[in-house]
Amino acid sequence: MSGAIGLVLSAFAFQANAEDELVNATISRIGDATHLELTGVSSSKYEIKKQGEANKNILILESKPLNEKSSLLLKTYKDELIEKVAIDTHGIDELTEIKIYLKKKDLDSFDYMSDQPSRWVVDIFQKEQSQKKTEDKHESEQAKKVALATAKKLVAKKVVLDEAIIDESDLGDIKNAADDWPAKSSAQVDYAPKKANRKPSSDSLLLNPDFEGPKDFSLANNLNQGAFDGGDPEFKRFAIQDYEIKENAVIASRANIYLHFPMLRLGTPELDELVKTPPIYKILQLDENDAKKDKLNHENQEAKLLVDLFEKARYGIFLKTAKEFLKEYPESRYEEIVRYMMADTYYKFWKESKEVTDFDTAMSMYRGVSEKFKDSPLAARTNLFMAYSYLNRRDSLDAIQAFQRFLNLKHEDKNFDQQKLVSQVRIAEARAFQNLDRLDEAYKILDEVEKTAPDKKDVTTAAFYKGDIFFQSGDYKRSVQEYKNAQTKYGKDWASFPNAYFNFAEARFWLGEYKECLNSYREFLQKFPNNEFGGFAMTRIGEILTILGADPKRVRGAYLESNFRYKATPGGGLAKIRLVSDRMFEMKDKELKNSLDDVAEIQKEVEIPGLDEFTTFLLADGYYNRGDYMTATNELIRFYQNNPIAKNRDKYKARIERNITTSIRKDAQQNNFLEALKVYGHYASNWLNNSGRIDTEFYVGKAYEEAGVYSEADRIYRTTLNKIYALQGTKIEKERSVFEILPTSDAVNLRLAVTSAQAKDYPKSYNYLKEIKNPEKLTEEEQVERAQISADVFEERGDLSNSKKFLQSLLDTWRGQPITIAPVYLRLAQIQNQTKNYSNAETNLTKILNLQKDTALVPEDTYAKALELRGAL
Repeated sequence: MSGAIGLVLSAFAFQANAEDELVNATISRIGDATHLELTGVSSSKYEIKKQGEANKNILILESKPLNEKSSLLLKTYKDELIEKVAIDTHGIDELTEIKIYLKKKDLDSFDYMSDQPSRWVVDIFQKEQSQKKTEDKHESEQAKKVALATAKKLVAKKVVLDEAIIDESDLGDIKNAADDWPAKSSAQVDYAPKKANRKPSSDSLLLNPDFEGPKDFSLANNLNQGAFDGGDPEFKRFAIQDYEIKENAVIASRANIYLHFPMLRLGTPELDELVKTPPIYKILQLDENDAKKDKLNHENQEAKLLVDLFEKARYGIFLKTAKEFLKEYPESRYEEIVRYMMADTYYKFWKESKEVTDFDTAMSMYRGVSEKFKDSPLAARTNLFMAYSYLNRRDSLDAIQAFQRFLNLKHEDKNFDQQKLVSQVRIAEARAFQNLDRLDEAYKILDEVEKTAPDKKDVTTAAFYKGDIFFQSGDYKRSVQEYKNAQTKYGKDWASFPNAYFNFAEARFWLGEYKECLNSYREFLQKFPNNEFGGFAMTRIGEILTILGADPKRVRGAYLESNFRYKATPGGGLAKIRLVSDRMFEMKDKELKNSLDDVAEIQKEVEIPGLDEFTTFLLADGYYNRGDYMTATNELIRFYQNNPIAKNRDKYKARIERNITTSIRKDAQQNNFLEALKVYGHYASNWLNNSGRIDTEFYVGKAYEEAGVYSEADRIYRTTLNKIYALQGTKIEKERSVFEILPTSDAVNLRLAVTSAQAKDYPKSYNYLKEIKNPEKLTEEEQVERAQISADVFEERGDLSNSKKFLQSLLDTWRGQPITIAPVYLRLAQIQNQTKNYSNAETNLTKILNLQKDTALVPEDTYAKALELRGAL
């Protein structure tokens, strides 16, 4: 629930259990938001109103009185978004008015109510700003020519491109680079870590002084950890107790569709570490003798210029100039450093553009320079860098080959201990095999590393990855067992592996361990609330709460929070689809159209297998809840027909049968028998053919009864009754009662009694009436109908005394709506008239007339007959 700050949040009409209960308030900064909570309330009514231009930067909240500590806290609070908070204890209806004065007008807000504990949450935050456009990575050809010509002039070369037009910005950059040469010649680049008295390891390049290889990567360091919710960091609002779990809800969930969320992979933190600690490229001063040689001096100066252009990120100019440099000096002593910088440049291009050609060019250059200069201090690092880059892009075959090259490379450097990295590389190799679905090989490698790795970190990493192998194969039982084994052995390291938390929870979901799964997802959110899979976790929590039968308000709260907190992630998008489906029944047409457009956009952006099937299914449920059964049915049929091999076809067919049946039921109950029979006739030979639904048969029978075709109705009812008797007391009956609106045996016996009476077979009707065992459990309408039919049957048997007695008994014990029994008063008055009990007949008719006077709801036919009989009396 959000809007411009020109909106006013008002009408917090909290009703506590005790009138003297005071509200507690907390307010703090969490992330980029100001987080306000009001606790100690049990229910609320709220709305957002515009209150004119003057109040655009104020939020107004109304609540029951605050306790003294909370009032003082709010009055003294200020932060980046809040200028001040004022408290007025003399609001309307003895409410306390909280005025929050905001420093900016371009703010937004989000609020929601949660239970256990009961609290109202309001988050205030800055609206997202549009990102500035970045410059194109490639310089124009003209700029490249300008740079080349200017560079050559600056280093006293006589080769000038005549067609070049000097650009002042390029000229300035190059002149500055040239002016800095003496000062920069003995200094390290600004962005690199520094280390005192560090000597270059070669004449032309320098490894980062602090780089010692990726031997101590902390997986947790690559996550933005923290708590979204200071008031409930353990997410207890999503917990559920055993007594709250409803078995029928669990059974009903079997007919629903759930998406398989993607496996959480840890990515390549090793690559991130390598990228953060790049080599330092440095051109050393020539010795005194070489400096006197004109050509060597020019070569040295031009190489320094290339380093400066590279450092200043003038990549387009750098590449053009570097290519000319290598042509000019094919045997240059600086070839290695130049080619590494060129490879780095194309790699940076790929990071920005994600164009495969840039990546392939970079890898080709890295491979070429590392093979040409095998004894270089960069050779081992480069092979590892290439391998992790391939793994990151899931170019698994290339990754395996690169890892093998690294393992086979015989190179030692005190800054890059190759032997200490072997176990990490083997783990990465296993992940590459996993990407290729060569799971047995992947597991074998991980198992070996866990048993033999000298570094405990590698041991635990291999152990927690083993569960992923079986998760990917769909062997969730084995996956859960592997995660549990790793947790038992290396419990202290459990918190470093978000993949284990999330995938463990997801595997439990598909094993049907719903309560345990719910707690596992809560644990994941506690440990890694900023992980991009948080949206999946919170959305799944909402689904599990539904499965277990939790209050729908709590379910909607989970989806709202998922969509708000993780809006930009696929999981947040799925929560939005769930919310739309859940709220369709209450939407106006315009809101519905806008919401469906939002869902269509999510479908375009989110790439999850089965999303279209999932979305169609949910939206069809939304139409069903709106009472638009035919639209729901047609949407499902369209998808079913267009996707003949969809894996959930059986669930689609069951939903279609349900929708059609509900449509028939509605029309039959409203005496619109022609429409009910029309719908049945349209689908009888296809979707309803051999459907096996008992309720479908029953309501078709009701439609035939309303149409006056009693013999057909009687045949259908008898078939239905036999099926119900066959199910009674079985497990199947309980399950079918969840998926079907099964009539009771008493309801079917009543219908048979009615159809038999209509056919003048009163003995048969009497026998069916005797089979009704629990008349008090019939609906009000059915109880009235039973009394009337019973009266008719007794009357036909010549037993008017019992007929009156039956009707009077119903009237004496009636606990339903008074208007419902107007026909019973009429029937009793008719029998009393026949037995010359005119006074009581008059009394009962007067009751009908009074009911009509008070409610105007007495059926027209009943009222007319009452007036006619009263006149006769």
